[in-house]
Amino acid sequence: MESTPKTINIDSVGKLVIPQNVQDIIDKLHRKVGPTEWSGPLFYKVTKGDFKKLKDLEFTALFIYPMDIGSHTYTEFNYNEKILPAYDLCEEALEAHRGLIHTHAGMSTFFSGVDTTELITNANKYNFYLSLIVNFDGKYACKIAFPSKAKSSNEYIIKGPDGKPLAFQNKKEEDIIIISDLTIVKPEPIA
Repeated sequence: MESTPKTINIDSVGKLVIPQNVQDIIDKLHRKVGPTEWSGPLFYKVTKGDFKKLKDLEFTALFIYPMDIGSHTYTEFNYNEKILPAYDLCEEALEAHRGLIHTHAGMSTFFSGVDTTELITNANKYNFYLSLIVNFDGKYACKIAFPSKAKSSNEYIIKGPDGKPLAFQNKKEEDIIIISDLTIVKPEPIA
């Protein structure tokens, strides 16, 4: 049985830029689907940043491909052959990173227990994994997860049978998911 990796939350490592063409898709989906949750892959690329320091990272959304229209409180989809048209609709999708976008429709944007579990579960399938939640009010929440290994070494001093100190080391490596918020940069509203 596979165990859930430990998570560590760190300060924001950067931002997700949502260009006007992607904002237009979000707005269109809100209008067409209404107060029902929808979800699908979010294709994005890395545009700036220092991965060695996990600082000042910038990601740019390229395309959204809706895969499910759920209920007022739930949406879920499985990757299957239905995603293939996305690659015809967006030439950059083949080279892009893939994350998740879903709506909380009329609710606030926050990472529920289900959303956090999805982030952690899918992080191990990618070098890093981004999840974006949007709503009707234009409030967005975004997190990125980095699967990693944490190495630690502890030195212990015990007393031997003769009372003299003895030192030994215990080295350990464990899977960790590093999670960070991303700031959202949206296009300026058209007046």
